[in-house]
Amino acid sequence: MPAGRTSPASRASSCSGREPRGMNNFEFVPVVPTPDGRARPNRQALVRRNAARHQWKKYKSAKALVQTPVEASPSSPVGEDEHPGDETQVTRSRYGLHRSRLALQTYYLSFAQDEKVAKIMTYSTGAVLPAIMPSSNPSIDHAGNKVLVQLIISDPLLFQIWEYHTELHYRFKFGRHLVGQCNYLESYARIIESLNQRMRNVETQCSDSSILCVVGVTTYGLLMAKPLERTRWPSQGPLTNLNCLDTLGRLPSLQLHIDGLAQLVRMRGGIQNVKTPGMAPLISLLDIIAAMRLLIPPKFPHVPWNDAPVLCETLEDPEGVPASMSSIGSGFPEHWKRSSFQPLRDLFTTLRYMAGYTVLVYNHCQGVATQSLGTLTDHRNAVQHHVLSLPPYPNEQCGFLPASPYEQCSEPIYQLYESTRLAAQMYSLLCVYPYPPGPAPFGELAIRLRKELSSLNPKAITDQESRLLLWILVMGAIMTLSTLDRFYFISLLSTVSSQLQVESWQEMKSILASFLWLDMTNDLDGRDIWDELNHPSSKYSGSTRFNSPCPSLVPSLDMTIRTRSTSATEIEERLAADKPFSIP
Repeated sequence: MPAGRTSPASRASSCSGREPRGMNNFEFVPVVPTPDGRARPNRQALVRRNAARHQWKKYKSAKALVQTPVEASPSSPVGEDEHPGDETQVTRSRYGLHRSRLALQTYYLSFAQDEKVAKIMTYSTGAVLPAIMPSSNPSIDHAGNKVLVQLIISDPLLFQIWEYHTELHYRFKFGRHLVGQCNYLESYARIIESLNQRMRNVETQCSDSSILCVVGVTTYGLLMAKPLERTRWPSQGPLTNLNCLDTLGRLPSLQLHIDGLAQLVRMRGGIQNVKTPGMAPLISLLDIIAAMRLLIPPKFPHVPWNDAPVLCETLEDPEGVPASMSSIGSGFPEHWKRSSFQPLRDLFTTLRYMAGYTVLVYNHCQGVATQSLGTLTDHRNAVQHHVLSLPPYPNEQCGFLPASPYEQCSEPIYQLYESTRLAAQMYSLLCVYPYPPGPAPFGELAIRLRKELSSLNPKAITDQESRLLLWILVMGAIMTLSTLDRFYFISLLSTVSSQLQVESWQEMKSILASFLWLDMTNDLDGRDIWDELNHPSSKYSGSTRFNSPCPSLVPSLDMTIRTRSTSATEIEERLAADKPFSIP
């Protein structure tokens, strides 16, 4: 079959966006093989080019779906569209996706690559973006969804980063590839090279697309897996997949790129000047996730996805509190909020906020007072930001508060402040912000709590504080589940529970419920602790000794080996065990 050739003018018209005319735009493909086989690559290129032009004509003729996309810029207003019923309609009519394919035609020339763009954007707009950017109104998309799609389809570098993250999300959820396997190291090298070139350009280094590219590379890598060192992990939940935490929490946090992102935000005048819908909340979310992994304060203030949440203290708003949780938060001493020690007052307020969120989630899961995913997300992120913002003040600081930042306060540090703060972070990992096992800092929190307890003076602990200490030790015992260092907390619990004359699991649970406790998540681990307390090997008679090297079976160095987080070298795909109380 003779091979016809198109004129340069017709070929230029097809690349410029004008509709091709006639059949001369399609090139004939020779099918007679040549002896040396040199014609085969040319035939393949012609087939791909013809297929791409045919697909272009098909989308061009579908004028019913054509919509003019809104320019992706901070100044352009973006409306909120209602959810259509069909997923294909979501990705085409709502966002003008076929137009984006025309814009990316020079980037993805073949028909297969054009289909890859369709798969990526279909899954993104139907599953990923609504989960990352939840709206407080279930019938209306978040405004940032539309803006982010427009930025992705107009920037090939941002699309490449987004393609990788979408592929990871799909593979984690369904255990198979969406568009094919990707060479992680090769794509990462290309992305960094292109991003460095963009950063050298003053006009583009602080643009929305550039900032989103840096946001994407801060978590660019393989999904972290559960370490195999434990036979069982603490129960976590509910809402483990809210705001894509089950996926985002498994991605690495590259501190070098996080610092670069912070510098770009400062060049924009602060996160409050990042006005593009959805960008500032996304930066705030990733900041909280990275800070939780490292147990450090967030770099940015909390920015909600929707309206700023009104955090409530449960005891001041008893309406809607279930009977089983009527005493939650009441165990923390009221005099804390009148202390001249500002961090102690902040700790008391944060603990009450955590109690209020616990009631909110419990009622939502029971169907009593359901909330939208956007409302729950904003409440959870706000509470978690408060938890991480509490400053550390261990007792080893000579027992007194340093001159800065609270120069007006000269009283001694409250000896249970740091232990309570660490226990609050532990409870947050279990119920408020259920970070995935593996990257979750279970082992680091256990190390810090054990070090803090070793500096306590048991003679200075009152009976009321012994009840608080019981809750703190239970949190530590849950963190060290299936590790040898659990015996340290179990032994101390045995002594404290004997001093409080706790005779049954129900009595112990009533004490725990007066602080922070969620039945559906914590009861299983709590009952196991009670069973271990009643085992003969855990019995210990005598006074409490926090700094005793016994009965721990392994030194502290060994504990870091057994409980630390692993590196990002594997991909975790066992989903059922990670979401015991997941709400779709």
